Amino acid sequence: AVAGSTSNANAMADGMFPMLIVMAMGMVGFLALPMAIVEEREKGTLNAIFLTPIKTSEFITGKSLFSLLLSLTTIVVMLSVNRKWSDNSGYLLLIIFSGSLMTIFTGLIIANFAKTQAAVNAIGTTIFLFFQMVPSLQHSSDIVRSAAPFVPSTYIFSGLRKAMFLDLSKVTINDDILIVVTLTAVAYMIAHGVYRFKQADK
Repeated sequence: AVAGSTSNANAMADGMFPMLIVMAMGMVGFLALPMAIVEEREKGTLNAIFLTPIKTSEFITGKSLFSLLLSLTTIVVMLSVNRKWSDNSGYLLLIIFSGSLMTIFTGLIIANFAKTQAAVNAIGTTIFLFFQMVPSLQHSSDIVRSAAPFVPSTYIFSGLRKAMFLDLSKVTINDDILIVVTLTAVAYMIAHGVYRFKQADK
């Protein structure tokens, strides 16, 4: 009975790790990054940046780099401390990298439309809750299960779980990776378009 309880506890702890990784991505991308950008706007430094000949891609890279490093460092430390690396670490890192960029590019879009820190909190928290809860609760009800395919984090969560715990010779992870990478590229293009328009407007 004790062995069974321990096994169940370990399985539950393992099941939480993809959720924790998704949470770390969302916290940095949807909240921390846009909050920092809006703070710069309130201080006037953001407008000053747009008055320089900086390229849109350079602006996005500059704003994304620290957040990406923060997200990756947090997740890598979590995995290392808890010894959750597996033989599929290459796939795992690819999903973590792409998923982190997806949330960061989305955060840049949020920052463009949210004019105050309160607005960032409202918009970012709402998106974060859907991003976090839908993949975690997709098997809890038919409604959530029906919504899950339309929420990008579902594929991040699925890819993480497969890379961490499953035998990839028996399950396919390529579909999850392709969807995550594609959605990340779409998020970048939207962010690029939004900030290019903002620069042109100056």
